This record gives sequence, C-alpha cells and structure tokens, in this order.
Amino acid sequence: MRLTQSLLKNLACLLYKVYSCENCQRQVVGQSATSEVVILELVSAKCFPVLLYGLECCHLNKADLQSLDFTSNRLFMKLFRTGSIDVVQECRSYFVVELPSCIIKKKQDKFLSRYNCVENLFCRYCSKL
Repeated sequence: MRLTQSLLKNLACLLYKVYSCENCQRQVVGQSATSEVVILELVSAKCFPVLLYGLECCHLNKADLQSLDFTSNRLFMKLFRTGSIDVVQECRSYFVVELPSCIIKKKQDKFLSRYNCVENLFCRYCSKL
C-alpha cells in the first residue's frame, strides 16, 4: 500500500513538472512568435521525457495510464486552443505523436525483454517472484 501511495505522489509530482516545463517553454518562446509545430516539437523533446522517465520498470494500473494520457491530451488542447478530444486525436495522428500509455507499453516490453535476457542470478531470482 505504501508503494502505491509513494508512486501516486511521485506521479503527481511528474505531472506538475510537465505542466511547469510546458508553461516555461511558452514563456521563453512566446505564444504568438512561433507556430504550434515548433511548440509541439519542444514539448515532445523536453516535456514528455520528463513525464515518461523511469516508468517502464513500474507497474502502472489503468488509472495511472489514463492520468498520463489526460495530461498529454490537455497539453494538446491548450496548444491547439480546443476542447474537443476529436480534434486532439486528429492532431496526434497528423503530427505522429503517440499517447503516453502506448509509449510506456512499448518501453515496458523492451525493458522486460532485455531484463529476461540478463544472466545475472539476482535478476533471474527477482523475475521468478
């Protein structure tokens, strides 16, 4: 139970950092000075790695993944000045930006495949637990 509460607290802290990072980028770059494409590239390069760092080795439940997706969707809504999730999904497909839950799933699969290939005795013992 403590692990889950600690993980939720850290996840909330990560979400706060992502919003802070995105707001800082908007202030530095300026809202009217650049296009949405430039801001989207900055968010993808600087904010999403902060959000996703280290989560491939954590077990995240459905609510945690939805929280990460919600954060990403809100950033898109703010960027494209819309309240419609359909517009956000269209923009995601146009700019080829995946939801964090999909990215984490791919990273977890890669992590587990590498972890299972390690011949360390301790890693083998932990994988059987």
